Amino acid sequence: MKRRFLAVAACALAVAVAVPANAAVAPAAVIATPSSDTLAQRIEKAANVVPSPAQLAWQKREQTAFIHFGPNTFNGVEWGDGDEDPNVVNPTALDTDQWASTLKTAGFQQVTFTAKHHDGFLMYPSKYSNHTIRESSWRNGTGDIVREFADSARKYGLKIGFYLSPADLHEALAGGRYGNASASTAVTIPEVGLDGTRPSGPATFDVVADDYNRFFMNTLYELLTQYGQVDEVWFDGANPTNATQTYDYADWVRIVRTLQPGAVMFGGTDLRWVGNEDGVARESEYSALPFQGSAAGAADRPTSPVGGEYPDDLGSDSKLGAADFLKWAPAECDARIQPGWFWKAGNGPKTLNQLKDLYHTSIGRNCVLLLNTAPDNTGRLPADVVTRLGEFGDWIRSYYGTDAARTGTATSTDGGTAANATDGGYDTAWSPTTTTGTLTVDLGSPTTVGEFGVQENIAAGQRVTSFAVDTWNGTAWVQATTATTVGYRRLLKLANPITTSKVRLRILAARAVPAISSFSAYAGDQVTNLAYGRPATQSTTAWGGDAGRAVDGNTNGSWGAGSITHTSDPATEANPWWQVDLGSSRPLGTVNIFNRTDCCSNRLTDYWVFASDTPFTTSKTPTQQAATAGVWSVHQTTQAGAPTTIPVGRSARYLMVQQSGSQILSLAEFEAYEPTALTNGVYTVTSVGSAKNLDNPGGTTTGTQLVQWTQHSGTNQQWRFTGNADGTYTITNVASGLCVDVYGGSTSAGAAVIQWTCTNGANQRWRVTDGTITAAHSSKVLTIAGNNNLDAATQATDTGTNLQRWALTRVGA
Repeated sequence: MKRRFLAVAACALAVAVAVPANAAVAPAAVIATPSSDTLAQRIEKAANVVPSPAQLAWQKREQTAFIHFGPNTFNGVEWGDGDEDPNVVNPTALDTDQWASTLKTAGFQQVTFTAKHHDGFLMYPSKYSNHTIRESSWRNGTGDIVREFADSARKYGLKIGFYLSPADLHEALAGGRYGNASASTAVTIPEVGLDGTRPSGPATFDVVADDYNRFFMNTLYELLTQYGQVDEVWFDGANPTNATQTYDYADWVRIVRTLQPGAVMFGGTDLRWVGNEDGVARESEYSALPFQGSAAGAADRPTSPVGGEYPDDLGSDSKLGAADFLKWAPAECDARIQPGWFWKAGNGPKTLNQLKDLYHTSIGRNCVLLLNTAPDNTGRLPADVVTRLGEFGDWIRSYYGTDAARTGTATSTDGGTAANATDGGYDTAWSPTTTTGTLTVDLGSPTTVGEFGVQENIAAGQRVTSFAVDTWNGTAWVQATTATTVGYRRLLKLANPITTSKVRLRILAARAVPAISSFSAYAGDQVTNLAYGRPATQSTTAWGGDAGRAVDGNTNGSWGAGSITHTSDPATEANPWWQVDLGSSRPLGTVNIFNRTDCCSNRLTDYWVFASDTPFTTSKTPTQQAATAGVWSVHQTTQAGAPTTIPVGRSARYLMVQQSGSQILSLAEFEAYEPTALTNGVYTVTSVGSAKNLDNPGGTTTGTQLVQWTQHSGTNQQWRFTGNADGTYTITNVASGLCVDVYGGSTSAGAAVIQWTCTNGANQRWRVTDGTITAAHSSKVLTIAGNNNLDAATQATDTGTNLQRWALTRVGA
């Protein structure tokens, strides 16, 4: 949807920061690198490129939100055509307070709103257009959604940003101003509007501009003067295909810098696009980057890094030789919680696990997260999005709220004040005496650690290029993880937690003496992926997609991330397979299969999953494998997701994925987990036999019989388990608030399992043991009728079938 070309940044100036005393290059946001510079000189300069005050403040926000809302919301499209009827914009229950309070609770610090998308419809009553919210019958033409958005954001303590699309399909229509080849005219911005008045503001701007640039600058002026402090401005890069329009960037920059000097702008002047819309930063994400052209004025104009936004390596030492200047250009990671930028009926949010991954691939890789959360056509965030964002915020606070290093004792024999890295303050830092050094933290007692965090004080520049983290096993140090760059924040999640009494950070290489603001040790999720790093094999290998990629801990579904398996190509191989050896027989609750997300996801369709305590005979077809004694199997006829969770409910050492027929087999990741210990919380309930979820198909209607349905993230497939004093659980559907109930309190086999008003009766109490869910009053087990969608749930005598076995996956508190 978005092709970036521009960002304008306020305050992109050199800043005075405390740096190690031997620095020979003055810190600045832009530093020239003449052709006479040696590589060593360029590296030294790169170490001293620093953010402006506005860039640093923006980076510290870490977690920001996007809200796309406009005519597209009501028309069910991502792009409008510019000819929309203003009356289509009619939110019947607009609640911008709900937007802001939800985001604030989830930990967001800033939110950016689409004041105008590519369709050209202005969500406020502009003086310069008749294609605005004023022309809608909503609130009899008196509404101003931008005003309500800004007021609510400030009410809840959120910084605000505005998205103002340079592309304008309405103005590109016949008679419009976009690309109309009009002559440039000397005018003063703001001009007199259609109502005969000008918006008030602290400054005016003399420009020479054509019709569209005048219109655009007038609307930009309105947004920057009529709605209070603005902290970010978004100029997207899409363009209409039927018109050509030159943009007067320099004047746009001048207006923003003058009217909102604390704002940062996206696209090239102050902030850059990370290169994808999936929220995935590079493993080595540099902020000090090489550029070509004149260094003079580079802080005030859009620039693109050498090689553009897409290469995997933008700023390592090997890239500095092509630079005419170096500039601080931090990445912004945009992503969506729903499938589209705009709301569409039936599109649910990402799972909590997907949001966790997103947090790590953006914030955890020196990138600011910009997560789109689209309100529905009533003007409210959908209930499932609100629930998921609440879970996300709870997870962030729980996961990162306790840092074992904060209460430990930090020491270093390499100089500097070691305690500065564990005092919880960003502006203090530990700096060794040279470009390498070791920092040790004694945790005081054996502590389980699942993730490490490292931060540089980027006010002194981004300097670390290689580091490692070690743990103490009682007799020696063992390397736990390693990485390249740090930047503002680097998070390194361990595939499996480690219990240790001491942790150690080793700076292996840096461009100059680094300033380590923090070194943290978090408990993590404390869940062990049994498949991680285990020996994996597959039937064939093509394009370098070896079997080990599926157990490397990287769930990224894009081929470019270098973590996807690939069997023979072209697809001439019958029934390709992939398998992993867990090393010993382990009790298994679920396996997660992550499909490709960039393309070709249809390849992982009509596949089988097998589990066994003895090695597989790999020459067998899937049906032959399934018929083998001692082999557990499940046949998935639908396309795998990212992930698809499959309950196993038995012990096994060997696990296999096999494709039916002649097809390429590709996996992004394969995970295996022990059964979940049941505590109060929200879970999905998945049939071992069908791999489909228990589902409430009836909204809030009492008496609706429960069914199974293909896994999705909707709250009608989420069930709250609440423990009772007698050891049973009350199970409540999250969407309806109704309890799982055996109809009429029947004790007969075949009685329907329904949802009903919670009464605390015995027929609403369930025992959960060994993969079964048993009605306390009848001692009969929850049973599904078959393997198909809409097969009904009943109670039945336990016969041991997989259609009576269930896997629970925790998805919320």
